[in-house]
Order: sequence, then C-alpha cells, then structure tokens
Amino acid sequence: MSHRRKLLGEVLIEAGLIMSEQLAAAVERQQRGYRAPGPRAPEDGGGTENGVSQAIATQLGLDRRSLIA
Repeated sequence: MSHRRKLLGEVLIEAGLIMSEQLAAAVERQQRGYRAPGPRAPEDGGGTENGVSQAIATQLGLDRRSLIA
C-alpha cells in the first residue's frame, strides 16, 4: 500500500485557509496559462503567510520552524 502525499491544496482546505471552490478556481486559472495554482493573496480569500507556511510544513511532514531557519 503506497502512501500518497497530500497536495498543498488539500492541506490548505483541511486547515480552513481556503475553500474547495477557491482551489478549483485557482486550478482553472493555471490551466488557462496563469500563474501557479493557489491563492494569490489573503484578500483573494487565501491564507495568511503563517497559515500557508504551516500548511506546507504539514504537507512535507516538517516542523514549521524548520522552513524558517
């Protein structure tokens, strides 16, 4: 049985930083040639810098402080 690492969007949704509709819109923007998926700014409904960095650390199985050091 293989363990799949969760995608960042999944982690952001689970952390309550974005909604599934926001992720779907970001993926659609990417598919149309726009920048990488993900919220562009907190005012666009995305998470805070701290929240997103925590989600990345969670995705990678790291302590958030290790991303900062």
